[in-house]
Amino acid sequence: SQQGPALKDWTLEPILPTLGDRAVTFIEREARTPEPFLIYMPLTSPHTPLSVNDEWKGESGLNLYADFVMETDAVVGRVLESLKKSGAAENTLVVWISDNGPMYAFYPNSGYSWLRGGKGDVLEGGVRVPAMAVWPGMIAPNQDPVDVLHLTDLFTTAARLGGALDNIPDDRVTDG
Repeated sequence: SQQGPALKDWTLEPILPTLGDRAVTFIEREARTPEPFLIYMPLTSPHTPLSVNDEWKGESGLNLYADFVMETDAVVGRVLESLKKSGAAENTLVVWISDNGPMYAFYPNSGYSWLRGGKGDVLEGGVRVPAMAVWPGMIAPNQDPVDVLHLTDLFTTAARLGGALDNIPDDRVTDG
């Protein structure tokens, strides 16, 4: 079967809310079981193209990009709220990390101006990105970052936390 934009009348706008819907449905189902679960939720935002749904256009009062950030925040908020309602939030590590650096078109006067480079660069501004983690009882809220986090560490960290580190085949090298 054909995938993606090859489909007739295919648009990007439904993707972000659908990711939220599917994550909430998954949490509601899996939180009732004794088994741990993992959700990998690669968002389409806040990234170009700016596929903002109509109900969010103009909401920020700033620009389309800010509207997209608000829509993204609402989707992530729905997922976090479903974790809370399900009772799973107390035992759940949530990590939210942006991709590589800001786009100059959207951040001409950003706080990143003290870093060299941006999206697509190997310079500091292209690789230093926002990251947040929430884990009740394990990570104290409102902490200032004290350590460097590298995305390649997440695989090994998740395997260790999930008790699966010994299950990683030793015929390959893993990062982290």
